[in-house]
Amino acid sequence: MLPNLKQENILFVTKTMFVKLLCTPGSKGAVLEPRVKDCLDRDGTFIVVLFGWDKPAVKHDEFVTIIRDFLKNFDSKYENARLEVWQPNQLIGFLKLFPPLALKVNHRDDMRFQLHQSWSKNADMQGVFERSETQNKLISELQTNITRK
Repeated sequence: MLPNLKQENILFVTKTMFVKLLCTPGSKGAVLEPRVKDCLDRDGTFIVVLFGWDKPAVKHDEFVTIIRDFLKNFDSKYENARLEVWQPNQLIGFLKLFPPLALKVNHRDDMRFQLHQSWSKNADMQGVFERSETQNKLISELQTNITRK
C-alpha cells in the first residue's frame, strides 16, 4: 500500500476500481457486466469481496455508498440495490467457524484433519475406554496432590 495517501485519493482510486469491476471492458462505465446486471435485476444481493484491501481509513459504509452512487447514476432502478462489501478481516471471521473450509482455502486440505465431532465417530474411537492399573494409580496420585492443601 502507498504511504500517506489522503482520504480523497483513496476514495478516487476506490471509485475507479468499482467502475472497472461493475462495467464491461471498453464501455467506459456505460455498460454493466452481464452477471452484475442480472444479479441486480433479480433483486439479488451484490457482494464485492476486496482481497488484499484492509484499509481501516476507508469505512465499510463508504464502499457501499460509492457503489450505490455509481449504480444510482447508472440507472435509478438500482438506487436501493442490496449491496455488501466484504473485506479480508470479515472473510477470516467467516472461515473461523469452519476449520476444514479454512484449510481448503489455505491449500492445506491435504492434511489429515478432523473436527472432534467427526473424529469421535471413527471406528477406532467407538470402543470402550479402559484404564490400566498404572493409569489408575497415576490419576489417584494427581487427585491427591491437587486436593492437598
